[in-house]
Amino acid sequence: MQQERHFSRFRLDLANEQLWQGDEEIRLRGKTFQVLRYLVARPGQLVTKQALLDGVWGQVAVSDSMPSICIAELRKALGDDPGTPKLIETVHGRGYRFIAQFKGALASSRAVPAPGSTPLMVGREEELAQIREWFATASQGRRRVVFVTGESGIGKTTFLQSFLADLVGKRLARIGCGQCVEQYGAGEPYMPVLEALTRLAQEPNGDQLVEILRRLAPTWLAQMPALMTLQERVKLQSEMQVMTQQRMLRELAEAIEALAAETPLVLLLEDLHWSDFSTLELLSVVARRTEAACLFVIGSYRPVEMLASAHRLRAMKEELELHRQCEELRLKPLDARDVGDYIRRRFGGKKRARSLEQAVPMIHQRTEGNPLFMVNVVDYLVERGSPLRTIEAPRTITQMIERNLESLKPEEQTLLEAASAAGAEFSAAAVAAALHHEIGEVESGCARLARREQFVAPQGAVTWPDGTVAAAFRFYHALYQEVLYQRVPAGWRGELHRRIARRQEKGWGDRAAEIAAELAYHFGRCGDKARALKYLELAGQRAVARRAYAEADKHYSDALAVLETTPESPQRDRREVSLLLALGEAVGVLQGFSPAKTEAAYTRASILTERAGGRSLEVLRGLWNATVSRGELRAALALANQFLEIAQRSGIPAALPHAHYLQALPRSLMGDIIEARHHFNRALELYGEEDNSGSPLNPGLGSLTFSIQTESILGHPEVAIRRLDGAIALARRQDNPYALALASGLGAREYAIQGNFRRSLEASGETVRLSTEFGFRLTKALGKINIAWVRARSGEVDNWVGQIRQGLAEVSAQNFLVYRSWNLQLLAEVQALTGCVDEALITVEQALQTNPDELLHRPEALRLRGELRLKSTAGGKTRAELAEGDFREAIELARKIAAKSHELRATTSLARLLKRQGRRKQARTMLSKIYSWFTEGFDTEALKSARSLLEQLA
Repeated sequence: MQQERHFSRFRLDLANEQLWQGDEEIRLRGKTFQVLRYLVARPGQLVTKQALLDGVWGQVAVSDSMPSICIAELRKALGDDPGTPKLIETVHGRGYRFIAQFKGALASSRAVPAPGSTPLMVGREEELAQIREWFATASQGRRRVVFVTGESGIGKTTFLQSFLADLVGKRLARIGCGQCVEQYGAGEPYMPVLEALTRLAQEPNGDQLVEILRRLAPTWLAQMPALMTLQERVKLQSEMQVMTQQRMLRELAEAIEALAAETPLVLLLEDLHWSDFSTLELLSVVARRTEAACLFVIGSYRPVEMLASAHRLRAMKEELELHRQCEELRLKPLDARDVGDYIRRRFGGKKRARSLEQAVPMIHQRTEGNPLFMVNVVDYLVERGSPLRTIEAPRTITQMIERNLESLKPEEQTLLEAASAAGAEFSAAAVAAALHHEIGEVESGCARLARREQFVAPQGAVTWPDGTVAAAFRFYHALYQEVLYQRVPAGWRGELHRRIARRQEKGWGDRAAEIAAELAYHFGRCGDKARALKYLELAGQRAVARRAYAEADKHYSDALAVLETTPESPQRDRREVSLLLALGEAVGVLQGFSPAKTEAAYTRASILTERAGGRSLEVLRGLWNATVSRGELRAALALANQFLEIAQRSGIPAALPHAHYLQALPRSLMGDIIEARHHFNRALELYGEEDNSGSPLNPGLGSLTFSIQTESILGHPEVAIRRLDGAIALARRQDNPYALALASGLGAREYAIQGNFRRSLEASGETVRLSTEFGFRLTKALGKINIAWVRARSGEVDNWVGQIRQGLAEVSAQNFLVYRSWNLQLLAEVQALTGCVDEALITVEQALQTNPDELLHRPEALRLRGELRLKSTAGGKTRAELAEGDFREAIELARKIAAKSHELRATTSLARLLKRQGRRKQARTMLSKIYSWFTEGFDTEALKSARSLLEQLA
């Protein structure tokens, strides 16, 4: 580091450890001066408090507040306002940054943007770390030549500007930038180098460069007339007449080394694929020299341009690589996370950012992570407000692609247009079928393009079941494929799809279902509705088998759209019913069974089956799913009765477990717990795993899952946990993530009720993880509610009320009204835990008024209201009377529906109130009676609480 640094009005004498303002020395404590030295050595960098502690105090144990004290002393000494800092900036929660500009600092090219003015860049952390590492070695005297490469739009310029702006901000190097320009004919020799040198010479401290050129490379100075007097130009022009290229190259190489002898010099030469040969020769000479120099040369280029034109750059670069005299840094496409980061950083917390974040997967898919395409697509969406499902290629990108296409031969354009119909990834065999060409001919054409890195890249080989083997390729970007596809006339486009589809169908034979989605696409594009419909249905079935419900939703919806265009007939109605039922289950798993799309599917299926003169068991089950989800329990039970009647009359054994499960759940929720338990057990007795219907919640899984709460409320907590273990084991054996998420969610509540908060949080986390992975919106919302409730009950202080309200809003948005009373009770509990007792009372009143038919959790709501009334400040002496009334009503209802666990909890609350009133004997008698009924679960929270109270009453 330099021995003196000048900034603002100050001079920092590092050798003598003094700080001066003019002729006046500013006295600093020793450690305070060391903190300033540490910050000045890292201009523009974030310095954490821990880094200051380690760098200044070392192994000495001091308070964590010492850096803050020293920073405060520095600001006072320097007159720097922490509110509007000009010298030392606080990065809240992280550390500090020295932001003052040094005087007499190193020059930089005006082509380099100032720090903070570079275009927004994301996803280049690894590449930046690598190029900074190479620069660090160059700064130590070991010259480096680095080629930054990547396709058009990959972000080379933005990346390099970001890197150079960092150097400018830290004043670490002189920087000269030059750019090659596309030429139609011979280019001007050394143009980018002359541009870089001229800019450097015109910067502050540029006199040093002019003097070095005048002394070591006068012929180069003659080519920069703006830097010389008229007399110097006349003299040098006469000398240039006998100058050889070898001498010119040697002169400039020596001048550059002199300029970079002590201070790092960065030369950036952009777009070398358009470079003149003389510039490349100079670059080669500079790279080969072994003299020490703090020199860092960066050249950027597009591989496709270099390879397509057999440019001299290719041979030069390969020779340098052979002798390890250069490095290459190839920029990769961005991933979906980078696209999301770009949107968040560009739009901040604006509403537009939230809407665009929903389109991140589609934006990434359509742009293949190309930053230029990504920015253009985002700009297009912002400007046009285009619906996310119809993202089109912005005109600026289209023009760029069209220009690249026009440089190809006509036969290459025809080949790519046919490939665009085959897909983003395609086999040469498919394209050969489309063009009626030999496979080898297509492979050769695509391979030539791939070698030049134009439009397509190799993807290995593909073997079809009929033995066809062909090379596979992919388009570099989906937008390339789209622009090419739009160039194909509509009639010819349909014929291409027909040929491809017929050939693929033949090639795959009886395994055609494995590529059903692809075949459906091609047959749909050529107007073959029958085959398109067939393969869309197969694609939906395969998606369900893979638990890819979102894809299944799309395939079945597309199939129904195709079917709608076909003539009406009984056969079409039967096909539509089948598709509607499949769609209903797929959407039900994702969004719940009561949203509009699911209900519409089941309602339409019901109309069609009744029109045909009957009622289908599958349609009844779908209607039952939607009806239960809406909380319409009496209507659900009526549907269950119809199902049971038809199942018994049909004599189909596999239908009976479904019939009993459909009976059990609404009966349980309505408080008919004993009868519900009978139906759950009967369903499990009749169910065999080999009878698995493929439903997302078959009768075995449904009965095990929902009987958890039935057994628990009946007073059998250990049986409830065994049912939970059984449900999870069965869901895993059947590889059913939806059933596993649902069982984990209900199991989480049971664990919490029993007082095992750790297991409850584990189960809730599993619910949210699975729901996030597979897109189950409803179970994810319920999982978030569970986590907030358990966290609050275990004593964690946070805005859990807000999270539960958010979860309730998400559940309501999906029209899932069953269990609403229970969810509101959880909210009331958390409100009470945060001290909002009156708000909790309002919430529990809402719970009691919600769906009067849902009696299963009503006793607990009454007990909770009683507890809240005792804590409330309103009501005076009547609070205890009202609370006692709630407790006794809860006990009476619990006994009526045989809800022993509810009876125990309500009796414990009442006994506790009676104890405070001095009615100890009455309290002990009633509590002893219900406590002695239990034969298991004595380590659960409710029984331990009752036992503790009994001991106090003894």
